[in-house]
Amino acid sequence: MSVMKSLWVGAIAAGLSSSLHAAENIAICEDGAEWPPFHYIKRDGGQKVPGVSEGYSIDVINKILKGSQFSYSKVDFIPWKRCLKQLLKGKYDLLMNASYNAERAANFLYTKAYYEMRPAYFYSLKKHPNGLEGITSGAALSKYKVCGLAGYNYKAFNIDLSQLDTGSKNFASVAKKVRAGRCDAFIARIEALAGFKAIGQDFLEGDIGYKPIPGAQANEFYMIISKKSKHAKALQEKIDQGIDKLKADGELKILLDKYLK
Repeated sequence: MSVMKSLWVGAIAAGLSSSLHAAENIAICEDGAEWPPFHYIKRDGGQKVPGVSEGYSIDVINKILKGSQFSYSKVDFIPWKRCLKQLLKGKYDLLMNASYNAERAANFLYTKAYYEMRPAYFYSLKKHPNGLEGITSGAALSKYKVCGLAGYNYKAFNIDLSQLDTGSKNFASVAKKVRAGRCDAFIARIEALAGFKAIGQDFLEGDIGYKPIPGAQANEFYMIISKKSKHAKALQEKIDQGIDKLKADGELKILLDKYLK
């Protein structure tokens, strides 16, 4: 084979390889409201760094895709409903944080679950150093004044929702109520509340303790893939294999614990 022919064949092969790689770059969207510790925009001196994402979900997908045929350039943080809509249309290939429901299961491909969030009650350690007494079930919390956030879904918390005070708009407000004694406890998911420390908001600092709500079911979370993605099945298989390996190696727990300590 002549030198010129060898160069020509090599150039074609390189071009095909480049095209294949470009074709397997995936597009990812996430909720623009952020959801630490799972996904959020990196902070530098308290200021957001545009285009740079961090969090447990980012760490997991980076480990799974490393050395594979798939890659991504960035995560687009857009409104939640728009992210789902564009994923349905195939503009995006992947969303990394979603709970299960039948409608989504009909519209998207689900990966295996790779984390869960546990319902808990949070209380003042100054007022209740040993925790709230007699809490052997979620129903037992009805003996106390319990608070939550307006608009949140607490159906999985195994408590009497009719007595729940949902007058607070954010975690800072409801934690203040507990510290002031206007609520004995507030309810939230442990991982979500602890994760705010990653963006400089430590709601568990100092005198706030917590315990899981007895009998409350943990919610599993998954990645979901657009059925219109040309990589849908292959991407689902790759992510599922990666989740299995990270779980077997104990790495999923290590990655999450980094954000919760």
